[in-house]
Amino acid sequence: MKPIGEGGMGVVYEAEHLRLHRNVAVKVLSPHSAPRPELIERFRQEAEIISRLEHPHVVTIFDFDVTEQAEPYLVLELLHGETLEQRIDREAPLALEDVVRIITQVASALSVAHDASVVHRDLKPANIFLTDAPGEPAFVKLLDFGISKNLRNGRRITDERFLVGTPEYMAPEQACGWSDLVDARCDQYALALVAYEMLTGTQPFAHEDLTIALRRVTNLNVTPGSWIAPWIPSELDCVLRRALSKIPAVRYGDVMEFSREFVSAARQPTSFLARRVFMNRCSALRALPVSPRAAFLLSRIDDGMTVADLLDIAAMRPIEALRLLVNLVSCGAARFDAANVTR
Repeated sequence: MKPIGEGGMGVVYEAEHLRLHRNVAVKVLSPHSAPRPELIERFRQEAEIISRLEHPHVVTIFDFDVTEQAEPYLVLELLHGETLEQRIDREAPLALEDVVRIITQVASALSVAHDASVVHRDLKPANIFLTDAPGEPAFVKLLDFGISKNLRNGRRITDERFLVGTPEYMAPEQACGWSDLVDARCDQYALALVAYEMLTGTQPFAHEDLTIALRRVTNLNVTPGSWIAPWIPSELDCVLRRALSKIPAVRYGDVMEFSREFVSAARQPTSFLARRVFMNRCSALRALPVSPRAAFLLSRIDDGMTVADLLDIAAMRPIEALRLLVNLVSCGAARFDAANVTR
């Protein structure tokens, strides 16, 4: 077997299934994880959930078992392609039509899970796999139900005092540890964040400091996507704003309603010129040593905004932004009016 991926809880290997005579993916407990009973139970729950969903946009499971050393493993379909995280790192911002295609497929898979009272709880680009299928240039497979929550099962596998999920993609109620409020609306929130990241190339809450990331999730409102990428229809800003509301009750009734509204808003006319200018600028920025947040700053400088305005919109600490601006100037990526900077 050869390793092909690793997550927070397991390692995935490519292997040959001797009875099925086909190559498969085998997910085993990470060697860095102690074989605690709750981890074994999570493997078992993931197998049960995936096998019950049986959806074309959910990865297929063939088997679940435990080795003689009491190590659990899953046998899954072997996928060829890349994760959405890899696609975003390479191509962001993605074309609007590609974003729509991906969002509708993920929403379809989540809807089936929610109908089965299952909340994924860790939806993020790394858990969305894009594989080529006949007639489908980016066929979605939803991965990793290892920390999902079964709303019908009152038994808790993990101590609820601990946060479960990836901080920058958590809904506020999840980030605050309010486990009783974690339901399908958390997945809707995460899906809206994924859409935002595909459209703009930025993740608004990411930070290497966990405390700061969680503070951003709970307190920071997302900058309208059209402020970063002018070709995004303003109607799409409204859809994302509602799905990303800090108040769960304000979000859409279910993930399919969000998907329908997203598709409808995405069909609204946009400025071709604004889109072309923005895409050309992003292509040029990829050749420079700048982050997506730096690219965002550059994309707004031309509009005559002050540095104070930029700091407020980008939700950056002044010292963090100052270092960034100095680096941009030193590498020739931008020039700033002295009077503007002093403001």
